[in-house]
Amino acid sequence: LPSKCLFVELKIEKGIQSDVQKEFERRVTALGFKYYLIRSLEEFKKSANNAKDYYATPEQLDANIHYMESLLSELKG
Repeated sequence: LPSKCLFVELKIEKGIQSDVQKEFERRVTALGFKYYLIRSLEEFKKSANNAKDYYATPEQLDANIHYMESLLSELKG
């Protein structure tokens, strides 16, 4: 399996990052990690395609997209 790490933060469409979240993003990106702020399923799909090398298999990527779709659906209520 790839020994890489990326960070994903989910927000509703108008959600904003707290100061703590902004600082966390700044720190992990300064260390060279990828950080994605996601507000929609389309944004997640785009970021997932940009980070394909973080997934062991295409099935894992598909499973994560399906999972994110359900989480975003819950956030929208």
